[in-house]
Amino acid sequence: MTKNKLLLIFFNVLLIGILSEGAIRISGIYKTYSEKNFQRFDSYYGQTLPTYYHIHPPNQALQNNQTEFNYTKVTNSLGLIEKEITSYNTVNKTRAFVIGDSFAEGVGAPQDSSMPALLQHYLEEKVPNQFDVLNAGIVGSDVFFGYHLLKDKLLPLQPEIVLLNFNYSDYTDFIFRGGFERFKKNGTVQYHQAPAIEPYYKHSHLLRAFVHFVLGYDFTLIKKTVLLQRYQNATTEIFEAIKQMNSLCKAHNIQFAVVLQPYPFSYVKDVPGYEYVDSLAVKLSQTNIQYINTYKAFDSVINKNNYLEYSWEKDGHFNSKGYSL
Repeated sequence: MTKNKLLLIFFNVLLIGILSEGAIRISGIYKTYSEKNFQRFDSYYGQTLPTYYHIHPPNQALQNNQTEFNYTKVTNSLGLIEKEITSYNTVNKTRAFVIGDSFAEGVGAPQDSSMPALLQHYLEEKVPNQFDVLNAGIVGSDVFFGYHLLKDKLLPLQPEIVLLNFNYSDYTDFIFRGGFERFKKNGTVQYHQAPAIEPYYKHSHLLRAFVHFVLGYDFTLIKKTVLLQRYQNATTEIFEAIKQMNSLCKAHNIQFAVVLQPYPFSYVKDVPGYEYVDSLAVKLSQTNIQYINTYKAFDSVINKNNYLEYSWEKDGHFNSKGYSL
């Protein structure tokens, strides 16, 4: 084969690669969550945090600005999207905290339409002046961060009920961050390091197509055999963290329950590892840790044809109607 023919083949392959890269980028099929909603690539791996507490900056107005919605929310002195909370219950009501991630915080809805806020409103209508439901959900949190938040920040506020809102993202958070080993003795937090392919994955959508479509990797960028083991480890360690939260609550005479909540978009696409939430429910029932499985209740209302009435298509969180449900 002559040198000219080799050059021609090379430039043809290069041209096809460039055109394919452009076409895949325009289609948006392999855009990440952060690219769809914030127009940037964010890695879930490799972060170092200065403290054990995954909370917002205190006493600030935060702009929840995404492609599908824009809400302003205000934090209290604890960094929670909630009113200021006294260290003792001056209102003489049963104090309840809802701990969790962005679904507990209420991403996708105004501050007064989060699940804890709507639960407070519902209870006020049914049994006036008896409950004070407080939002301790933080976007990006998980059960391990929730444990430290409960132990060090919320217990001094003397709750009588603690609800842990739990969903599948706690599993993927474990894969990106690890469990309790992420909390270092010097008071910092260190997530798992990113797979070696991630820097190239960040810049090439053609590579993303190869990684997902040909190799069959999901967005964790981990081999299936390794990923399967990590999901199994996640069930064990997540359950251990929940047991520790339950023990903390028992020691302080606090009622504790886990609320298992589905993803809105699970009604239209498969979620890898989603079945592990079922295995967690089995463990909870076997150890008599109180839990509330909302899957069947949601299934009776939401389906593939109407799920966008209750959630945002790109963002994936519930809207106000979904949180009300």
